[in-house]
Amino acid sequence: MQMTNNLEKLKLFMKDNDWIDCQNLSENSSIEYDLGITGDDAIDFINDFALKFNVDICKFDFDKYFYPEGGMDLLTPIINMFKKDKIPLQREPLKIHHLITAMQLSKLE
Repeated sequence: MQMTNNLEKLKLFMKDNDWIDCQNLSENSSIEYDLGITGDDAIDFINDFALKFNVDICKFDFDKYFYPEGGMDLLTPIINMFKKDKIPLQREPLKIHHLITAMQLSKLE
């Protein structure tokens, strides 16, 4: 029940702040891939989310989950040709259920 309640709170937050139309939002929706929140908007979204729900994001790695403004850069694949430790080209999906868990734990890492 707690997950459902937090999902509804999150939907209301997103709707009230004009982030997205939440009708088709589910726990498995990806913030970047499904909802299209990326780049600087993703930073603003996560900061707003953290303030609204009192979630600590000091250890959250934005680059792990979101592409920079303008999408994937073209330089990274070239750099990867010469590096032993490759820079990931695809970001891990941050999903709604991750945000719900963050609401419960008061931290997003």
